Amino acid sequence: MKRVLIFIGLVIFTGSLSAENLVFNPSFDMTPWDTGWTVYTFYKLLPGIAYVRADSSKWHSSPRSCYMSAGGGAGGGGTARVYQEVKETENCTCRIYYQYYIATVCTDEGCAGAGVEIFIKVSGEWKKEWGRQVNAGPSDPDTSDEVSVWTKWEKIYNDTVSGIKFVCHGGGGSSISMAGANAYFGIDDVYISGGTGIEEEDNEIANYRLQAYPNPFIRSTEFRVESSELKDSKLEILDVCGRVVRKLPIINNQLAISNVKWDGRGEDGTPLPGGIYFAKLSGKEENSTLKLILMR
Repeated sequence: MKRVLIFIGLVIFTGSLSAENLVFNPSFDMTPWDTGWTVYTFYKLLPGIAYVRADSSKWHSSPRSCYMSAGGGAGGGGTARVYQEVKETENCTCRIYYQYYIATVCTDEGCAGAGVEIFIKVSGEWKKEWGRQVNAGPSDPDTSDEVSVWTKWEKIYNDTVSGIKFVCHGGGGSSISMAGANAYFGIDDVYISGGTGIEEEDNEIANYRLQAYPNPFIRSTEFRVESSELKDSKLEILDVCGRVVRKLPIINNQLAISNVKWDGRGEDGTPLPGGIYFAKLSGKEENSTLKLILMR
């Protein structure tokens, strides 16, 4: 039996960076720990495994990190993904510290492979920017160990960036083979710098103010709109790419104050997925934009 071992982990450090971090809950320190992130797991057959959880012992910056695992054997396999879409921006920097572990077994009946990957959403398309894949085979030595400490990955983008994704996958060979492969991936301190894009504007402009409570919210939030030009104002909800997903009516009155409720749904009445949105209040002369966090 041949066995290949490899260790990996991933993190992005934000403490020393001055620019705005577009990633929400970058260190998985909120409660629940996966707030703001979308988690996906899939496994085939019972030997397959795939899970994502918080880890309080393996982290780049305390108190915890996100820990992914996927793999299997005898024809079974799994995949785990963690991703977040952010405000569409240009001229930004992505910075990541990573660490991983991969264990691959090859037998006389078959071989298996496993890997970990980082994707960045560039110009609207997910692009693989880094990865490590290990495939056990007849030419592999009996054992081959690879261990990494937290290692920084960094790239500057001039094109539009709107998301980051981490993938962990592994599995077995044929259904009669005991060959298997597991991958383990740690994530912490994820960072994407704010470049140019939809910006939050000063919400304290005299006679023109936009507030929301609660924020973050789970089911609904209520806006307080203060404007001397209510009758000429409009309130829209935008996603991180700047697309209008909902238009909300503003009731004009002599007090120049209007309360508007949003139920977290789009124009067609369908509940929108959790993530970051923007409320944009527009008038003849002034505009105000407020970041919203919808938790699902």
